[in-house]
Amino acid sequence: MGLLCASALSFTVGAWNEGGVGRSAEATERPAEAGAETEPLDGILDVRVGEAVDLDFVVTQRSDRRLELSFQDGRTHEVVILDAAGTPVWQWSEGRLFTRAMQQRVLRRGDQLAFRERWVPTKPGAYTAIATLRSREHPITERVAFVVPAG
Repeated sequence: MGLLCASALSFTVGAWNEGGVGRSAEATERPAEAGAETEPLDGILDVRVGEAVDLDFVVTQRSDRRLELSFQDGRTHEVVILDAAGTPVWQWSEGRLFTRAMQQRVLRRGDQLAFRERWVPTKPGAYTAIATLRSREHPITERVAFVVPAG
């Protein structure tokens, strides 16, 4: 049986590849409310459709202060694919085992958490990818709509 999904977690510093079929809006593109405090984390979800759907979820620390992120277990993130009706058709964590130990990550300005997942669709159609950083202090969710073509 072939491998249907793969995952990688890495910490990187620097710019992220700007290519992709679908992409969530960057924080600089989102209007800030007057007097609102800037979020310390930026999230970007990049979706590329080929024989498989590659999903890159990158979270960048934008604050000048050191930021601590706490996770209640080994599941630091989640990725879900919804069909056009809003029904989940794939969930990255389904069938996986995670440690029950709490985790903490310390990020400095410019540090990134990068998660790469792969989903193999079974039929064409319109879908939405939802990626979530499961940090207790600073959860982030990004959504991207995309289409898997026929044929």
